[in-house]
Amino acid sequence: MNKTLILFLIVMMAVFAVTPAAALAAPIPDELHISLWPEYDDNQVLFLEGVRFSDNTPLPIEVKMAVPKGMTVIWVGELLGGEAAQDVEATHKTNPKDDYDEVVFTLTKSRIGQLEAQWAGLKVDGKARELNLEWVQRYGAKQVTFDFRVPTQTSDVKMSPPASTPGGSTKGEEFISVAPMKLAVGQKQNFTITYQRSTNAPSVSEQPAQQQPGTPAGKSTTSSAAIAIIVFAVIAVAMLTVYKMHNVQPVTQDEPKQQRPPARKKPARDREEVGPNELSDDDEQGPFFD
Repeated sequence: MNKTLILFLIVMMAVFAVTPAAALAAPIPDELHISLWPEYDDNQVLFLEGVRFSDNTPLPIEVKMAVPKGMTVIWVGELLGGEAAQDVEATHKTNPKDDYDEVVFTLTKSRIGQLEAQWAGLKVDGKARELNLEWVQRYGAKQVTFDFRVPTQTSDVKMSPPASTPGGSTKGEEFISVAPMKLAVGQKQNFTITYQRSTNAPSVSEQPAQQQPGTPAGKSTTSSAAIAIIVFAVIAVAMLTVYKMHNVQPVTQDEPKQQRPPARKKPARDREEVGPNELSDDDEQGPFFD
């Protein structure tokens, strides 16, 4: 009897020891999305990497992303599907590895996470441009998607692997995409893009772009003008009051009040804010980046 009890206790201890490890196993994202935006804003390459988990994945989710060496992470966070300013910036930790950097953060509100980095990886030779991304799959994902934002005033675009989904946008941006791939952990996949461009000017949306991805919209430039108008109006009213007092005329209370003109907010940079599988005619290609 004692032996049976001891054996039972040993089995139960083994079960309890294994269960937490299984429960803490990191979920595998449904999709890992990579996007390259060359010659954007400051002529560096904007590198965007995102993960999307299934709707039934319980929160919180610890996310690990691999960033190739030579890139500078500028934003990490959660995409909520609304305005860019509503996205949640996440506290992250960067763990340097031999040939890549591991970025770790936690999703608490959304099942879509994204990091954005700058990369001086574009080779320029006159009008000729070449971009090579040597990608190594460091963490599991059910599928990997890749797209390329075509700069303005660009011609003769070639991609390897070949682009399978050319696309456009009414927002003045064009994307081309590679067919979704299944990459095993440790598998390498190189992406090469060449094109011709006759200008070195940064390539941005047709709309004014003042907002960096993942940051709140900037303050209106018209606020100073509005303040100046208010100050001018106050001075004018004061001068009018003095004039009327000097001419012994009562100041009535029914004079029209000076109205402050509304400040015009600058449009933020276009970023896709819809969730997966909710693309519209105005959306760029891919469920993450806009």
